[in-house]
Amino acid sequence: MSIQIGAALDMASTAGWKDLLGWSEDSDEAAACAAFAAFLASKGLKIAKIDQVPPATPPSQDMIAAGTAALKRATEGQKRTLASLDDLQDEIDAAKPGGKRQKSKESSLVILDRILGAFQNGQHLDRFEPPSGSGIEKAITQCAKRALNLNSLPEDIAFSMSTLADNGWMATAGVPQNKRKYFAATLTRLALAVQDRLHVTRASGACKELKLSWREAGKVNNTTVWAWTGNALQIRSQLSKELTAAQVSQIRYCKACAKLSWTFCGCSLPMP
Repeated sequence: MSIQIGAALDMASTAGWKDLLGWSEDSDEAAACAAFAAFLASKGLKIAKIDQVPPATPPSQDMIAAGTAALKRATEGQKRTLASLDDLQDEIDAAKPGGKRQKSKESSLVILDRILGAFQNGQHLDRFEPPSGSGIEKAITQCAKRALNLNSLPEDIAFSMSTLADNGWMATAGVPQNKRKYFAATLTRLALAVQDRLHVTRASGACKELKLSWREAGKVNNTTVWAWTGNALQIRSQLSKELTAAQVSQIRYCKACAKLSWTFCGCSLPMP
């Protein structure tokens, strides 16, 4: 038997699942289903029908652990979607010790650990010096003034950029081409952690993301650059000492509560 779900019923809410299936008021199952429905909605998928079948034997803890690891790898960074049970089985196989994707992940952590080690020692590999008089220099200057609300830039200002090109700093640091977007996103989350530390400690300095657009040689160019002033780069060095590569890779930003966390939402596990 199938239950058709009306468009007005919010499947991302615990109450919606309780009304639909008649579970108890304090049911963990309803909350879990609501969380999963919210996850599907974030991928552009919506539950339209539920097939009611006799209860099955609960999965083992090993199966739950393997499935959780597989789902995390399949959706990390929203790079891939999980479309079918066959895909899930592929992910479970890849998540097993010695699986190809696990080896790739471990390799990424080794590279990230090396980059964080450089940051600790004051070697900020991603520092960017715009060519004097170039279109990007003018764009950076104007955008940074607006972002920092200043008439002139401070002398200690520094810029960083995670270019994906083969002649950029990532290539020099040994980051493979297929991993550079992941590293750019990871360093962005580290910059957000710096912003959070600056705000919490009220330290002098700023860390601002600059979305640049400029015209040069008849072509419109777009890129993202980070501006660092005051103690911002020193704080990034300190965070690189405090956090492991695995912890940095797990930093997440919750748009709902505007907090950083190690899990989906900053409401439960705020940054230290």
